[in-house]
Amino acid sequence: MLSNLLPFIVLSWLVATEGVRRYAWVAGLICLLGGALVWTFGRSNIHVGASGLIFGLWAYLLGRAWYQRSVASLLLALIALAGYGGLIFGFVPVAGVSFESHIAGAFAGICVAWLMHSRALLAQN
Repeated sequence: MLSNLLPFIVLSWLVATEGVRRYAWVAGLICLLGGALVWTFGRSNIHVGASGLIFGLWAYLLGRAWYQRSVASLLLALIALAGYGGLIFGFVPVAGVSFESHIAGAFAGICVAWLMHSRALLAQN
C-alpha cells in the first residue's frame, strides 16, 4: 500500500488544481461510486487499499480533458498519462491484487468527470 503514496499525492495535486472543494467532491464521489461497484460486482475477496481512488483520479483527469476541452485540462491529462500511463496494466487480473477496484475506480473517475464537466461542454455547443 505504501507504493500508492506517490501516485496518490501527485494525482491528488493535479486534481486539486481546480480547488480543494472540487477535489473533495471528486475524491468523495470516486470512493462512493467505486466502492459501491466493487461491493456489488467484486469477487468474494478482501478489497483494501487506495488503488481504486488512484485509478479514479487518473481516469478523472483524462475524462476531464475530454469533456472540458481546455488547454489546461489537456496538459494535466498529458502529465497524468505520461507519468502514470502504466496504470493501464492494472486492469489485467493478477493474483493478490483487486483489479476490480482498479476497474471500478477508473469507471467512477470517468463518471465523475462526465457529471462535473459535460454540462459545460453541452452549453458550449
